[in-house]
Amino acid sequence: MIERMVLPILAVFFLGCTPSPPGQEPSTPASELPTVTVALPKRGVLVQKTEQPGKIEAFAQAKVHAKVSGFLEKQFVDIGDSVMGPEWSADGSVTKQGQLLAVLSAPELVQELNQKKALVSKTYAEIEQSEAGVGVAQSVVASTEAMLEESRAAVAKFTSELERWQSESKRIDALAATKTVSQKIADETKQNLRATESACAEAEARVRSSQAKYRESKALLDKAIADLQTIQADLDV
Repeated sequence: MIERMVLPILAVFFLGCTPSPPGQEPSTPASELPTVTVALPKRGVLVQKTEQPGKIEAFAQAKVHAKVSGFLEKQFVDIGDSVMGPEWSADGSVTKQGQLLAVLSAPELVQELNQKKALVSKTYAEIEQSEAGVGVAQSVVASTEAMLEESRAAVAKFTSELERWQSESKRIDALAATKTVSQKIADETKQNLRATESACAEAEARVRSSQAKYRESKALLDKAIADLQTIQADLDV
């Protein structure tokens, strides 16, 4: 029974695959045949794109607070806006400032700034005045030092003359005792000796006075320098 069913099916299959006889026209007209375009293959890179849902989040967040209190004068960004931060170098210094977020107005700080500027101007004036005072003190020190040296030179001169008149007075006294010279010459010699002693004492007094003035002027110079340094230190603060 099975053999009978297989044979008819095979017969139909072979009949369907039988080629057309030679010289017979195809059953489908040429006008109805599809047009085919032939393209040459080219070597290229296959790029595939796909769209996927995603979300971008910052890897770091920072809260921005004003260092000083004041009034908001201008606002350049709002909540949720993207902002550009500063750029940093390898050593940690800022190479480019970040985006300006807002401008604050602080009248109290502006007033304080103006006061500080006025104080700085006053300090500069005091420094200039102190420098002038130092210059004057230096001139006084130089002057008193010259006076001191001059007084010392005078003392040395009169001391030498005093020694000479002392020796001369002893010699004249000895001659007057033997009536070799008159008493008038002896008296004149003693008078010159006393005058030289007085001049020597006066020169020594001038030395002491010059020394005192020199110490005073030196102290004033030291004070002027200290005052100048104090004012300069206040300016640095």
